[in-house]
Amino acid sequence: MKKKLPYLFFLFLMGCAAPSLREFQVNTLQNEVPIAVNVEEIVVTSKVEQFDRLPHIEREMPISPEVVLKTWANNRFYATGSKKIDRMHIEIEKAYMTKTDEKATNWYTFDNEAYKLTYYVQVNYISDGNVVYTQDVGGFESSSLPKRSSLSDKEEVFEKMMNHMVQKVNDKILIQMPNVVRSKGL
Repeated sequence: MKKKLPYLFFLFLMGCAAPSLREFQVNTLQNEVPIAVNVEEIVVTSKVEQFDRLPHIEREMPISPEVVLKTWANNRFYATGSKKIDRMHIEIEKAYMTKTDEKATNWYTFDNEAYKLTYYVQVNYISDGNVVYTQDVGGFESSSLPKRSSLSDKEEVFEKMMNHMVQKVNDKILIQMPNVVRSKGL
């Protein structure tokens, strides 16, 4: 029995270990070929207000929606140095995640937490100090989970919501991009 005691103690400690979380990876299209835009420079800025109270949960997330959109914008486009348009200004105006409680309608179901990812990006093409073209991309993603969901399940939902956000913003900007700034092949 004395020989088995250290082994049992080791098994007990292994059972107490925290579960490992999978890596949180949002696809910011960094592996895609960057898109050449016929402008002198590309500027990415953010007006996203920082919240530190519920219902906002950006600070609890592995990476905030604002950082995801900034990373996407910086990796996705590059300026070709054309003289037609001076600047492509990508401004992130909204990028936040909120959590609200949803009470169960029946006694035999769990209460849920509803998550909503709201985003709004404006792209201005500026020539001689004047905005000559504007694109607006906005929307939201939503999902809900039982309150008793694990951190891993929550992060998986956050990751899916942010991947959908990036894909929608990217697709809409490419579709609406003015012909004057389009590079060949777009």
